[in-house]
Amino acid sequence: MDTLLWSIDTADGLGVLGRLWRPFLIGMMLYYSGYLAIWLAALARSARIIPAFRPLAPHEAVDALVAIPSLLRSRNDLDDLQAAATTALGNGYPGKLVVCLAIDGCSERPELVLELERWAVARRGAATVLIARIEHRSGKGVAVAASLLRTERAVAHGELARMPPVFFNMDADGVLGPQALERMVAKLVRPSWLWRQRPIIVASNVMVRREHYWNGWAKFFTLRYQLAIQVAREYMTSISLAR
Repeated sequence: MDTLLWSIDTADGLGVLGRLWRPFLIGMMLYYSGYLAIWLAALARSARIIPAFRPLAPHEAVDALVAIPSLLRSRNDLDDLQAAATTALGNGYPGKLVVCLAIDGCSERPELVLELERWAVARRGAATVLIARIEHRSGKGVAVAASLLRTERAVAHGELARMPPVFFNMDADGVLGPQALERMVAKLVRPSWLWRQRPIIVASNVMVRREHYWNGWAKFFTLRYQLAIQVAREYMTSISLAR
């Protein structure tokens, strides 16, 4: 460490920059290289080289559970949670769907929990909507586990015929794209064309909603939207592409 500090202290600015330009250039090339893969994938889909998604057959549409944990501390939290649950319920999944809303620390805003329960009862139909309560704030992992326990109790009490074999964990401030659940289940129930094996886990393709980073050219060059574009780029290249 002493040698490194001595080298930085005694070197002139040009010498330091001369040593840094190469790793900086390599890092920038690696950071932006994800766009090439995305561009090639888009071209392949346009040219129909990548086959179109084949909907699930009736025997492939297994029961699925979507757990959505939330802190539910404010009206905005309630709105976000309802929006997330609505996008899951309306995603068009062809099999039986269970959506469990897990409230972490439900004793802090009991009036919001009661309102959520009334909202959930009104939307029970083709899908089953459950509420899991965690009395005191315990963390997201505990809330997700509470969703599984609540679903097991629903099976024991006859609310559900069986425990869904497929489980999804969804953030309370997220939304699902078209056929997201069906596409992820297809990855799980169909063998890979290369390895001829079925995976036991599949990651979603996380993206930033368009309205968060684009609202016309008048706002494009503002600090807020430039930061939002950087976040969107981070999701697209470093997270989604890596997954």
